[in-house]
Amino acid sequence: MERSFFIGLFSEYDSFIGSLLKAIYMCKPTLYKGIRREIALTDLLSFQNLDDVKKDMLEKEIDSFRRESYIEQISELERKFDIKTLKAFPEWSSFVEISQRRNVMTHNDGRVSQQYIMVCEGAGVKFDPKPMIGDELEITPEYLFNAIFVVSKVGYMLAHTLWRKVLVGELQEANEAMNETIYELLMRKRWTSAAAFGEFGLTDPMTKSIEEITQKIRVINTAIGLKHAKRKSDADALLNSFDWSACIRDFKLAIEVLKENYSEAAQIMRDIGKKGELVHQLAYHDWPLFEEFRGRREFQEAYEEIYKVPFLEKVSNEAQVASKKLKQTKLESLFSSGGSQVKKAAPKKAAPKKAVPKKAVPK
Repeated sequence: MERSFFIGLFSEYDSFIGSLLKAIYMCKPTLYKGIRREIALTDLLSFQNLDDVKKDMLEKEIDSFRRESYIEQISELERKFDIKTLKAFPEWSSFVEISQRRNVMTHNDGRVSQQYIMVCEGAGVKFDPKPMIGDELEITPEYLFNAIFVVSKVGYMLAHTLWRKVLVGELQEANEAMNETIYELLMRKRWTSAAAFGEFGLTDPMTKSIEEITQKIRVINTAIGLKHAKRKSDADALLNSFDWSACIRDFKLAIEVLKENYSEAAQIMRDIGKKGELVHQLAYHDWPLFEEFRGRREFQEAYEEIYKVPFLEKVSNEAQVASKKLKQTKLESLFSSGGSQVKKAAPKKAAPKKAVPKKAVPK
């Protein structure tokens, strides 16, 4: 089972890279000039227009690219887009080993080859112990989870690096998308990925021309990931590397929560009141920043003072509303799937319109 998932992981990666390159070429058509391919006149005459020719050439270019080894693919992207940092990340040697293990699983029945050892050692892989040619490699659950993390991070870094390199006018959109991804990882409690993606997002190339508030949101969310990934010292070091003295109270609240100064955090909650620049009532329920703080007396007392309702009572009410909605959905499903007599006996009742609070949790 693990072996099938492992091979499937690279199928998804191949598909992602193809889609990424296609999107980049479509967004910047001048890149088509860099495609060096010959086409027979008979084939050329079979196309309806120039756009069809370009589409066909791009498909062949991508197919050719994907037939290269994963290491050569990265090298080719560095050459094509004049980037020298695509291999400059801590997991590079791991990515090489993972990609070579994929080749062994696919082409050599999972047994170590001379090429596997040579390529891995050339990329700085430290074997302990060093496998022998013919040894069978395994895909344990732990190895699979790490492979998913590494390959996902490589895809994420490639997408954002190429996006910023090729479409320099979309830096704001790229920064917002990056913050969105980190926030979604936090919401799914994928702490290690959120921390790693956030750390990459705070490197110099990723913070070029970034707005201060966008960068500080990224810092806070990265620190949340680090803390929950059992890297609290790294989270503290990250927070201490920035000047927060002149920042808005919402950020000061986040700092105190992350540093577990809960009394100070509760007082800042009171100072902010019902709605701050970034933090509001829904944020206290949803934002992973408050994951541990919500269970403390300091938080619950401050919350009740601000919103005039106990936090646990509010959570209980929300759970009841969600339960009623679920039951209503099931009931409507029953009516919609039943016979005509059931439908006639149960006329549809218009649901009262409710105001949906806008979610403005930092992303």
